[in-house]
Amino acid sequence: MSEKKVRSVEQALVHRCLAGDRGAWQRLYLDYGNAVRDSIRTLLRTRVTDEHLVEEVASRVWSWLLSLQGRPLRAFDPDRGSLANFLALFARQQLHRLARRRVRRAMREVALGASHIADSRTSPIPTRLMMDEFMSRLSNKERRFLHSHLLGARDAGDAITLSATNTWKTKQRVLSKFRTFFQIR
Repeated sequence: MSEKKVRSVEQALVHRCLAGDRGAWQRLYLDYGNAVRDSIRTLLRTRVTDEHLVEEVASRVWSWLLSLQGRPLRAFDPDRGSLANFLALFARQQLHRLARRRVRRAMREVALGASHIADSRTSPIPTRLMMDEFMSRLSNKERRFLHSHLLGARDAGDAITLSATNTWKTKQRVLSKFRTFFQIR
């Protein structure tokens, strides 16, 4: 089938979904469900993909679309791209929402005192999410400094050479951000 024909078929399917046709929704799920899951796997960028997480995000995409009676599909423009890519945008949105939700929940559930972070009973998942969130707030230089000087990961690619004064200042800045982020006094 030509690309133009595919685009018109996709547009017709979207219009049927917006009209409330149950068969169209089933066709949309059957034709694009795997594409949505594949885009989620790509977005996760993990070597060992957690299929439960992929399914959770995919179900959030479909339930979100259905809860809004497909209104987000109105923005689909076949001239700008395929329906699979359009649905991948929703998967990306839902994945980000889930990650933010998990970070916020982890911050509420885990006491953020220094003794609790090192506690072996604490699940590593919330700690990892919090550390990822903290790392995203650092500049590239601060991130490399944290890895090479404070965490002891002395890879040749991450090595950073600073003067003694600059090392002290960078260390204080990173530690200050760490204390502020984890609410440690």
